Formats: sequence, structure tokens, C-alpha cells
Amino acid sequence: MKDLASLYLRRNGDATLVAQALALAVTKQAMKPTPEQQAMRDRVNEQGEKIRRRKHHD
Repeated sequence: MKDLASLYLRRNGDATLVAQALALAVTKQAMKPTPEQQAMRDRVNEQGEKIRRRKHHD
């Protein structure tokens, strides 16, 4: 994983982008939500959608 990043760095030189991509990949892997967390997120997102829709109607 580290070798891949350094190889990419030598070719493209954008360290922050590589670091962010690796961090994101690792974080996504580590933070797979439990079904309860996912349900909660879905509810929150639905509420957000309802509020946004209401704002657009005004």
C-alpha cells in the first residue's frame, strides 16, 4: 500500500491527494456502519431532504 502511494507520488507529486485517498479508503473500511447506524443516517438524510424540499417551495 505504501509502495503504491510513493510510486504514485513520484509520478504525480500530489502528496495530499494520495494521503487523502488512502485515508479515505482505510476509514471507509474501518467505519462500515452497523445496521442501526445506517438506519439512523437514512432517517436523518430523509429529514434533510424534506426540509430542503420545503425551502424550495417557498
